[in-house]
Parts: sequence; structure tokens; C-alpha cells
Amino acid sequence: MLANCSQIFGSAEGEGITTAMLVGAGDDTANWISHGRTYSEQRYSPLDAVNKDTVGDLGLTWFAD
Repeated sequence: MLANCSQIFGSAEGEGITTAMLVGAGDDTANWISHGRTYSEQRYSPLDAVNKDTVGDLGLTWFAD
């Protein structure tokens, strides 16, 4: 059954997420290529736009009922 997946989704070489991208995901702060950002799924963001000086400026941007 899994053998048919490549027929359904194709096997375009050079496209998609590579092993090197997964292993090096921790070095890429601009893109989260997995749910937890890094290969070990740490979910930690090293970005510093929100800090103790700017947290007071945060507000509600959107919500859904």
C-alpha cells in the first residue's frame, strides 16, 4: 500500500524537506519546517522580538467565536 504513495504524490527529486534540513532545523530561525521547530521537537524559539521591555505592547490581534 505504501508503495503506491509515490505514484499518487509523485517523486519529484529535489523538492520537499530533506534529512539535512530536518537535522539542521535548529539553525534556521526563520522557518519552522516541523511542528516543534527542531528535529528533537523542542518548540523553543530563539527569537527576541518579545521580551520584558516589549511584552506590555502586546494586544489581541484576532479571535474566533
